[in-house]
Amino acid sequence: MAAGMRSDMKGSAVVRTMVQDDIRRCMMLSADEGWNQTETDWKMLVDHPGNICLVAESGNRIAGSATAMNYGNRVVWIGMVLVDKDFRGRGIAGQMLDILLGRLDSCGSVKLDATPAGQPVYEKLGFKSEYKVYRMTAPAGGGFQDGKPEALTMYEIQAVPATGRELEAIAGFDAEIFGAARPKLVGSLFANDRAKAFVTCDKQKVTAFSLGRQGRRYHQVGPVGALSDNGAMAVIGKALRGLQGRAVL
Repeated sequence: MAAGMRSDMKGSAVVRTMVQDDIRRCMMLSADEGWNQTETDWKMLVDHPGNICLVAESGNRIAGSATAMNYGNRVVWIGMVLVDKDFRGRGIAGQMLDILLGRLDSCGSVKLDATPAGQPVYEKLGFKSEYKVYRMTAPAGGGFQDGKPEALTMYEIQAVPATGRELEAIAGFDAEIFGAARPKLVGSLFANDRAKAFVTCDKQKVTAFSLGRQGRRYHQVGPVGALSDNGAMAVIGKALRGLQGRAVL
C-alpha cells in the first residue's frame, strides 16, 4: 500500500484510495459492463484533488470501484460503482458506499444516477428520487443523416466554435445552471474534445454552449446550457454536424 493511502477492511475486500496504476484494471470493470468511459475519464476522476475514488481489492484483483466527484463541497456526485462479476453478492458495493458516505459528512448534498435495478439499493441507504434521467442514443450509421444536423442550425442564432477565451464565461454560465461551480470539468472536456465545443453569444455574453467527449462506445454531446431553445438547438446542431454516421449519446 502506497504511503498516505487510507484503507478500510470489512468483509471480503480491502477498500483503499484509487491511484493512477489502478486505472487500467478499473477500465476493464467499466468495459465489461458496456459502459462508455475511457481511460481519460477515469484519469480525470482520479486527478481531481477534491474527488474521492476508491477500489476494493481481494487478493491481487480489483473487485470493485466507486467514486465521488466533488463540486466545491456544495454537491458530490457518486458514480462508477462497479463490482467484478466474480465478486458480486458479497456486499462489496455497500461496503464502498458506506465508506464514501462516511467521508462526505461536510458536503451539502450527495447525489447519484440510479438504474431501475439499483434504485432500491440506494433507497435503503437513504437516497430519495428527485427526477428521471432520459438517456438517448443514435447508433452508428443512423440518426443524423439526410441533412438533419444542418436542419438544426437553420436559426437566426449563430453558433461558433468555442475558444479558450470563452472558458471562464462557459464555466460561469454552467455554474448558474448546475448550481455549483465545476471549472475543472469544463476545462477538461474542452481540452480533450474541442470538436464538440460551441457557443452562441449576444454582445460578447455567452448565451448557449455545448461540450462533449469521445467515449469508448459513443460520442457524447453534453453538458449543454442555453437561455433559449433556439440557442440550444444551434450549438447541438453544430456539434452533431461532425458526428454523422457515428454512434452518439
